[in-house]
Amino acid sequence: MRKLIIDKPVSRIMLFLFIFCLIGYPYRLAGAEPAAGLASEIAAEPAAELAAEPAAEPNLEPLPDEQEEVLVEYVPIPVIGRTPELGWMFGMALFIVVQSNPATPASTIAFNGIYTTTGAYTLSVAPEFYLFDDFVSLRGDAAWRSIPSDYYGIGREQREPEFEESYVEEMRDLMINPMFRVFPQARFGPLLRAASVTADEPESKQRGMESKLVADEVPGVDTSSIVEYGAALSWDSREPLLDPYYGNAVELLGVVSNLGASYNYARFELQATHIQPVAVPLANHRLAFHGVYEFIEGTAPFQLLPQLGGDTVLRGLAEGRYRDYHMAAFQAEYRLPLVWRFGAALFGGVGQTAPTAEAFTADEWVLAVGAGLRFAASPAQRLNIRIDVGYSDDDGVNFYIGAMEAF
Repeated sequence: MRKLIIDKPVSRIMLFLFIFCLIGYPYRLAGAEPAAGLASEIAAEPAAELAAEPAAEPNLEPLPDEQEEVLVEYVPIPVIGRTPELGWMFGMALFIVVQSNPATPASTIAFNGIYTTTGAYTLSVAPEFYLFDDFVSLRGDAAWRSIPSDYYGIGREQREPEFEESYVEEMRDLMINPMFRVFPQARFGPLLRAASVTADEPESKQRGMESKLVADEVPGVDTSSIVEYGAALSWDSREPLLDPYYGNAVELLGVVSNLGASYNYARFELQATHIQPVAVPLANHRLAFHGVYEFIEGTAPFQLLPQLGGDTVLRGLAEGRYRDYHMAAFQAEYRLPLVWRFGAALFGGVGQTAPTAEAFTADEWVLAVGAGLRFAASPAQRLNIRIDVGYSDDDGVNFYIGAMEAF
């Protein structure tokens, strides 16, 4: 399930989202059965007369009692908050949840638009449709964003305390990923992504120092074209999907970028999640575990390198604080209900980046911990809004707002 992230910015003017959805109502074709009285009269008639009677045409009108009801729910989420990096943020997020068959997951469309007082903005739409009785899940993501960011270097130089510079990440991104069910809990499908990315206005934060992005000609400092194509394989037994109580999920992604792209590389990603109930007297307490390993072979824009930090991997660490060609992270979360629609979570994790798989060391792991509040914006669809506060030694306290769980 794709995640709506709303801890990032959206446009220089407050954006209003006007949404018009055309939703068709499916119906089931059913033949009418003869009434009991009519059936007895027919049984009493001679066979010859029955043969002479023309066959009754089946009733193809949908029966009102048997029509499948399409449930559509709109979940608007006004966004207001503040982070040290981006200042005050304002905006609107909207979830459209469509449930046409209780036996299949609900389809969702997530709109997101945010603007911050530092001039950052992002506008995105992320649909995920479940079609043909859940045989196909069609995932997509379109985003346009401009975000003031910090660059700490790549690899071991990220631990230099005297180096940090600012830049503005400009990105236009489009991704589509149809997934076909090949086993009851497994899906496989192609992935295509086209994007452009650049690092505008690079400037060192240390007086008298020049920008390393410019001086080192780091890939991605100039406008880079990204054309990725490959495939994704997933296995998911979590139930229910949006806010699982139990189950496991594994996702493997492999793409290459060469045709029409600025750089040639191959990118791989492996993620695994395990969720289980906790044996305590109170109901609905859960433990969730998540592991991720990503790596890139070749040369890629620095914005695409595997990284730690942000709202999904090691909350509390600034996004991009550590980045390199290989990244591994492990996280755990304790989820519990509170009162009414409210719940809470305690979380922590460790992660590390390295230039190669053999370069991971025991003393380079980074730790982040935190706690969060959950609110069920849509109890029927189990759609939660989360507010998390994370802490790390590198970046202190960071604040996040999002929809659905981080993993």
